[in-house]
Amino acid sequence: MRTVAGADVVVPPGIPMPVYDFHIPLMSLPRAFGITPSTITASIPYLEVPLGKAEQWRSKIEASFFNVGICWQASSKGVEVGRGIPLSAFAPLADCAGVRLYSLQKLDIEVARQPESLSLPLITFGPSFDSEVPFADTAGLMANLDLVITTDTSVAHLAGALGVPVWVALPYVCDWRWGPQSATSPWYPTMRLFRQMERGSWEGCFEQIRWALVKELRARS
Repeated sequence: MRTVAGADVVVPPGIPMPVYDFHIPLMSLPRAFGITPSTITASIPYLEVPLGKAEQWRSKIEASFFNVGICWQASSKGVEVGRGIPLSAFAPLADCAGVRLYSLQKLDIEVARQPESLSLPLITFGPSFDSEVPFADTAGLMANLDLVITTDTSVAHLAGALGVPVWVALPYVCDWRWGPQSATSPWYPTMRLFRQMERGSWEGCFEQIRWALVKELRARS
């Protein structure tokens, strides 16, 4: 967040606040600025990869592949609110010729034990990933990927803010900020939205994602 233009000081949790004249909650800013969907100025990137992180992760990526980072669960409560995706839903993407999948998921115990993860060709980086500075490794890895595919979570917003190509799989009833039907987001020009066609079923959504991926691979070849 310190890389955001206009942010003079970023105060982490637990640090005393400096003296200030005014305050406003983050989610109240659009109203204060009078923003509407037609007046959003989505100038990206507005976040930057921490110094040296892109170079650090470049050596871990095989450039001859089409490299895709995936994130399938928002939090321990993600499944309850419809934002958790079974890891098995990503299997058809791994079958696309030339595609290599990388995990952007924080590997907590519950997620790491998903049985389908054992048969899915997925490159993971263990508990040290993002352990020093939150999201620093995620941003560095994203900078070297061809595409990010994720559920509705912070990974989607980070990719959009960095200007990385990102596809977001949304539940049938999603957060209102994504809009009811659109396949794009006014906040993030490099983002594409894919939606569940039936509540609770990811099959149709990921079939659309697979065909979009195949089209992207053909275009690049």
